[in-house]
Amino acid sequence: MSLLILTAFVLIVLAAALFFGPYFVAYGPDGFRDIVRRGDARMISLFLVGAIILAILLPGQDPALISRV
Repeated sequence: MSLLILTAFVLIVLAAALFFGPYFVAYGPDGFRDIVRRGDARMISLFLVGAIILAILLPGQDPALISRV
């Protein structure tokens, strides 16, 4: 299961790098501040943060759901 979680983290980081990376390379740190103010970038950022939170919190609840009492 931890291999799947690590794969999820890698894919989330890759998604963030592919979305924000080209803009950061083209415009530098000043352009990065500009992209943070854009609405679509905020939406993508919140989605990525939510995906990271789900990847961290959901695997910890599996043993409680699958218990042999």
